[in-house]
Amino acid sequence: MKNAQHSHDERCVWMDAGVLVYKLCDRNFECERCPLDGVLRAKDDTDARAFDAKRSSVRIAADVPPAVDAETARLLRPHAQATLPSDLAYTTDHFWVRCDDERCVLIGLDGLFAPLIPRSARFILASPQTHVERGQPLGWIYLEQRVIPLPSPLTGTVLRQNEQLLADPVVLTTNGYDFGWLVMLRPDRLPEERKHLLTPADMRPVMELAVGSLIQKAARRLTVMDQQADICMNDGGVPVASLYDALGEKSWVDLIRTVLLPRGDRNRDAT
Repeated sequence: MKNAQHSHDERCVWMDAGVLVYKLCDRNFECERCPLDGVLRAKDDTDARAFDAKRSSVRIAADVPPAVDAETARLLRPHAQATLPSDLAYTTDHFWVRCDDERCVLIGLDGLFAPLIPRSARFILASPQTHVERGQPLGWIYLEQRVIPLPSPLTGTVLRQNEQLLADPVVLTTNGYDFGWLVMLRPDRLPEERKHLLTPADMRPVMELAVGSLIQKAARRLTVMDQQADICMNDGGVPVASLYDALGEKSWVDLIRTVLLPRGDRNRDAT
C-alpha cells in the first residue's frame, strides 16, 4: 500500500488542475496513452469553443515583410496576429487579468506573448500563500541557459498555481486565455492598482505596436542569420518548427525583453 507522500507524488495532473477530486496516475504520467486524458482534453476544447463563441474580441494583425523568403515567412506568420478578448484587463508587459471577482483574480500571458513560449520551456510559479508586490516576479520561465522573470501586474497573495500549465506548457498556445493562466491571486489593493491595467481599447494600440515591432525585428534577425547559414534547417536538413528554434535562445530572449518586457523585466540574468 502506498504511503501518503507517494500517493501525493503520483496524483493525476487533472487532480492538480482541480478538474478531478481524486485520481492517481497509473500510466507513469504518459498522458498521451491515457483514455481519461483524451476525454478531458476534448471536453476542455469544447468548453473553450463554447466560451469563445460568447466572447467578443479584437483581432490585431501585421504584415510579414514581402522581402523575406518563404521559410522565414512561415516562421513569422503565426506571430503576426493576436486577439484581445473584451472581458479581460491588460498590462503593457503583455499580461492579462481577469477581475470578475475582486477577491480572486487570474493572471496570464496575452495572445502575443503566450504563443512565443517554446515547448521546451519550464515554468516556476510562486507557491500558494506567497505574497508578491506589483512588479516583482510571480513566476519565471526557465530555458536551457536563461531565466525570464514574470513581473506581477498586481500586489497580493498567490492562492493557486495552474498545475495544468506546469505539467504541459503547450496549453498556452491552445487555450491561453482560458486554461493558460499562471496564478490565481487574492489582490491587496485592486481598486488602487486597477488604474495601471488597460482596457481592451487602451491595449489595442500597445498590441498593434508590439506585433509590428516583433515581426520587423524578428525578420531582420532571421535575415542576418540566413546570410550566414541556413537558419531554416536543423542538422540533417529538417526545417525548424518555431521562431525560438530558428533564432536560438539568446536572440529569442533579447527579442522578448525588447518587445514584450521593456519595463517589467527589470532583472537581468547572467548569460
